[in-house]
Amino acid sequence: MSARPRVLIVDDSETIREMVQMVLENLDAHVVAQGTNGKEGVELYRQHKPDMLLTDIEMPEMDGIDASKIIKKEFPNSYILMLSSVDPEAAMDFVFHAGAEDFVRKNEDLETLAAEIEPHLKKCML
Repeated sequence: MSARPRVLIVDDSETIREMVQMVLENLDAHVVAQGTNGKEGVELYRQHKPDMLLTDIEMPEMDGIDASKIIKKEFPNSYILMLSSVDPEAAMDFVFHAGAEDFVRKNEDLETLAAEIEPHLKKCML
């Protein structure tokens, strides 16, 4: 990749946000901002217009599904990857309803998480 993908992370867990940021930086992505809920995520997306949004599904104030729907409506070409700790079948249902591209399990080890995110960093830059 010539340009570094610009990524917005939204999760109510600071630990998860820090872990995902570390993974992204190791993959040569640039984290433009972090949010703690869907409402913040929508505002940060509008402000930064990242190449990819990595968002948790369940958060206070506004969940990742509602935030993703708003972002997809305003930015139809947005690339959204859901972070989930729920089982894959349930997560795919959330992904479908949110209009997201896919999901990654956030409770994986760092190496597995990096392997799941890396292909999406390439796709979001196309």
